Amino acid sequence: MRILSLCLVTLFSASVVLAHHTLTAVAPVVSGIVIDGDLSDWPDNVLTLPIARSRFGAAADSVDDLQAWFRVAHDPDSSRLYVAVEMVDDSPVVSDTATAWNASDACEIFLDFEHGDRTSGCIQHVLYGRHHEVFTQGDVNDDSTAGIVSRAYRDGRHVFEWRFDLGQMAGVEEPPGPGDVIGFDVSIGDRDADESFTWMAWGDGIGKLGAPSRRGDLALLPAQGGGRITGRVAWSHEGQGVPPRRVQIQSDQGWLRAAVDADGVFDLLLPPGSYEVATQDLRIGRTGRRATTIEVSSGSAVKVPDLIVDPVQDKGILVGELFDHLGPEDPGAAVLIAHEGKLLHEGGYGLADVEHAIPNTPRTRFRLASVSKQFTALAVMQLVEAGRIDLDVPLITYLPDYPRASEVTTRQLMTHQSGIPNYLGDSEFWAEAALGRDMAELLDVFQHKDLDFEPGSRYSYSNSAYVVLAHLLETVSGLSFEEYLQRNIFDPVGMDDTGVDQYRAIVPDRAHGYSTSGDGIINTWWLDMYLLTGAGNLYSTVRDLLRWDQALYTQTVLQRETLQQTYTPATLNDGNETAYGLGWRIGEVHGLPYIGHSGSINGFTTQIYRYTRHGYTVIVLANNPRLHAGEVARQISEIYLSDQMTWPTAVAAGP
Repeated sequence: MRILSLCLVTLFSASVVLAHHTLTAVAPVVSGIVIDGDLSDWPDNVLTLPIARSRFGAAADSVDDLQAWFRVAHDPDSSRLYVAVEMVDDSPVVSDTATAWNASDACEIFLDFEHGDRTSGCIQHVLYGRHHEVFTQGDVNDDSTAGIVSRAYRDGRHVFEWRFDLGQMAGVEEPPGPGDVIGFDVSIGDRDADESFTWMAWGDGIGKLGAPSRRGDLALLPAQGGGRITGRVAWSHEGQGVPPRRVQIQSDQGWLRAAVDADGVFDLLLPPGSYEVATQDLRIGRTGRRATTIEVSSGSAVKVPDLIVDPVQDKGILVGELFDHLGPEDPGAAVLIAHEGKLLHEGGYGLADVEHAIPNTPRTRFRLASVSKQFTALAVMQLVEAGRIDLDVPLITYLPDYPRASEVTTRQLMTHQSGIPNYLGDSEFWAEAALGRDMAELLDVFQHKDLDFEPGSRYSYSNSAYVVLAHLLETVSGLSFEEYLQRNIFDPVGMDDTGVDQYRAIVPDRAHGYSTSGDGIINTWWLDMYLLTGAGNLYSTVRDLLRWDQALYTQTVLQRETLQQTYTPATLNDGNETAYGLGWRIGEVHGLPYIGHSGSINGFTTQIYRYTRHGYTVIVLANNPRLHAGEVARQISEIYLSDQMTWPTAVAAGP
C-alpha cells in the first residue's frame, strides 16, 4: 500500500476547480461496537444516509430488488472508524470464486486522509463475494489488516459492517480525530442471477479512487456532539437560474463542501469551532466569492447570514478559471462551447508540446480516442443508407471468413452487444503492441477467441467490435478506412484539420500526450495508432468537431431519419434499453439529456456533449493526465446550462 501522510487542508484555494461532490456525513462518537454483522449495538443517534446516486449498469427492478443506505461513526479513544452498510437485495449472489468486482454482490469504502483539493491519495477497501481487497491509486495490495469487515445476509438484506483502525493505516502518523474532516464515500454493487449488475454510490461520480471531486466529506464529531448551521445563498438579482450550488466550510482543522438546494438553502451538522462559510460555484468565479464567519458550539443552531452573490456576465472568464492551476510548463486542453452553431467561447490552455513550449490553441490537433467511434459508426450508416449493408443480417453476409460471423450482426457490433472480447483488455496484446500490425494481424488478436456472451444478451463495451466495423467498411466500400472517411465525411464537412493518426506522418499543430511520474510529467508511452483503427485512431480540433456537430443537424453526411437511428438507445434481446446508440452514448448531466462520447488513450482524454434539445455543444480535448476532459466538460456545462439542469435536494448531514 502506498504510504499516505495526513495533511488536512487549512488554506482556502482561490481556484474554482471543484473537489469533493458536496455531500457531507457526520460521524458521532460511539463505543462498544462489535464487527459481527449484527447492528443492534449501533446507537440511535447515528444518521442513516441513502446510497442512491451514480447508478451504473442495469436499473433496479423494484425497491425489493435494490435499496441501500449507510451509517458511520467513530471511537476517538481507539482511533477507529465504523461504517455499517445495509442493502436490500432479493437475488443475492455471494461468490467464493469471483475474480472481478462485478461478478458478485459487493461493497466499497473510500477513505481520503490527505483530503486534498485537486489531487489527493485515496484508499479503497472492496468486499466482493468473500474477497476483501485494498487498492490505492490503482495499485493492488493484499494487506487489508487495517480494515476488517463482517458480512451477513438475512431477510432479503445484506449487512456489511466495517471497522478501520485509523492509527494503523499506513502513513497516518496522527490519526484524524474529533473536529477533523476526511474524504469519504461508499458504494454497493448488486449482481443478480441473470448476470446483470448495478452499481450505486452515496455521491455522484464513478472512478472515485482517482478523483477527489467524486468523493464526499466526513466530519468526525466530538463526544459532546456538534451544532447545526443553516443558511441561504442567492443571486443579487433575478433571472440567473438556480442559486450558487455550493458553500465551502473552512476551519483551522480542515474544510468541507456542502450542497445548496434548488431554493438556495444549506443545512448541515458541524463539530464545534470557528468557521468561514463561503460561496463556491463555477458561475461566480474568484471575484464573486462571498464569505462570513460563524461560531458553532455543541447543541447550537446557527443561522448563517444570507450570502448574496453578483453573477459574472462573461462566462468565458469562468471557463478560463478552470485552468488557473496550470503551471507554465504544464500540458492542458482546448475547449469550445457553442449554441446553435454560434461560438460562445473557445480557448487553449496549457501546452500542446512541453519540450518546445508550444501552447494549446483551438487549432491544436488532439488524438480523439473513443470519440472516433461516432465517425466509424456514421460511415457504416452511410453504407446502410445506400443499401449496401443491412444492420440486422449476420455478419457472414459481408465477411464470410470472419470466425463466428454467422452469430453476430452489424448492429450488435455498433451497440457493443456482440460478445467479441475487448482486445484492449488482453495483456498479450499489450505485450506486443509496439510491433505494429496490418488489419489481418490486428483481427487475429481476438477473432479466434470465444465470445464472452450470447450476442444481444448484454451490453459490454468492446473496442474489438469497432475494429471489425472498420474492416467491414473497407471490405464493402473497397476503400481504406482513411480514404473512405476523407472522401465521405471530412471533405464534405470541411474538417481540414482532422484525419487518421499515423506516427510517421507530419501533422502540423499536433499535441503530445503526457503521463504522470510522481509529482512530475513525462512523455507518455508510444503506441502505433493503427492498432486502434475504427475504435480510436482519429485526431481533430475543437473547431473541426464543431463543424462536425453542425453537419449532424443537416443532411450533409446522412439523412435525418438515419441519423436519428444512431441517437436511439439500443435494446437487448430481453427488450431492456442500454445507454448506447450507434456510436453514441445517450445520457444526462444533472438531468439535461445529451448525446455524446468520451475517450481516453495514452496521454489524452476527450469529451463531446451535444445537448441537442437545447442546441448547446461542449467539446473538451485534453493532453494533461491530471485533467479529465469529461469532468471539465461537465463543469463547463454547469457554467452555461445550470438554469436548465435538475438539482437534487441537499441531504441534511445530521440527526
